[in-house]
Amino acid sequence: MSFSRYLLKRIAFMILVLIGASILSFVLVRIVPGDPARILLPPQAKQEDIDRMKEKMGLDEPYIKQYSQYVKSLLKGDLGFSYHTGRSVVDEFKWRLPATIELSMLSLLLAALVGIWLGVISATNKNGFADHASRLFSIGGISAPGFWIGLLCIYVFYYKLSWVPAPTGRVNLIRETATGGSGFLLWDAVITGNWDLFKDALMHLILPVFVLSYSFLAMICRLTRTGMIEVSQQDYIRFAKSCGIKKKRIIWKYSLKNGIRPVLTMLGMFLAQLIGGVVFIETVFNWPGIGRYAVDAINFLDYGPIQGFIIFMALIYVVTNLIVDLIYMVIDPRVQY
Repeated sequence: MSFSRYLLKRIAFMILVLIGASILSFVLVRIVPGDPARILLPPQAKQEDIDRMKEKMGLDEPYIKQYSQYVKSLLKGDLGFSYHTGRSVVDEFKWRLPATIELSMLSLLLAALVGIWLGVISATNKNGFADHASRLFSIGGISAPGFWIGLLCIYVFYYKLSWVPAPTGRVNLIRETATGGSGFLLWDAVITGNWDLFKDALMHLILPVFVLSYSFLAMICRLTRTGMIEVSQQDYIRFAKSCGIKKKRIIWKYSLKNGIRPVLTMLGMFLAQLIGGVVFIETVFNWPGIGRYAVDAINFLDYGPIQGFIIFMALIYVVTNLIVDLIYMVIDPRVQY
């Protein structure tokens, strides 16, 4: 199969997945018990007011018509309207997405750098103290729920030790952030030379980044360790050792280069899972990203943001899957289309 044909096939599959996600999200939010019109109105609202709100929200129409209108809006790039915030879902995403991306990218960077480093140390000290310590650390990251680790870290490092600021979001509540910037606080602070803002934003990022990256860091560590141990048993590594090549050169140039391939192909999937995992972390740390926005929308049974978040996550997953497959083809040309 030619590359262009393979790409068209994958794009067609992506479209089918997105259609399925749109149907699933539409059905799921409507089978949840509760009336969104009644939730948005005061408790003393009359039935006439509820009926008018339903008509305004388009919930008085048959489901088939509601779904067709929703699909037409999606094709125009309109993800719906958020009635509990009074703004469109696209506008809310534009405002909140930088916070989620900043948190996710730093978490992925930390997970990759520290995970690979720990994996190398673990593999090169097989069955030693460092190996057992890193494996114990990895087991904790894989088995413990992220929200529980987040609450534990807040209790220890904020409440008991006071090493980090209160989980009040991206900055202290009394601080004014840079206006008219990109929304990425660290970058905006560097561009404007606002180092107090940079320090404040960085301190608020420490715990959320660590908690969000912990489980992925643990998986990367395990993958790197396994790959390095398998490569170290290959004949060309033994030949390099017999030639007297320095151990560090063998580890970082030969063993790691070939043992890290599974990690590289998984990083894209980790990115998609990170963005999905921010739902719990943003809720625990009061982080104003799209994950917390989706949770707030669920509390109000606000259909537009919930459906928009599901469609956005589905898009992230299918695009990331495609990119990972293409990267793997570049790394290993033997892969067939």
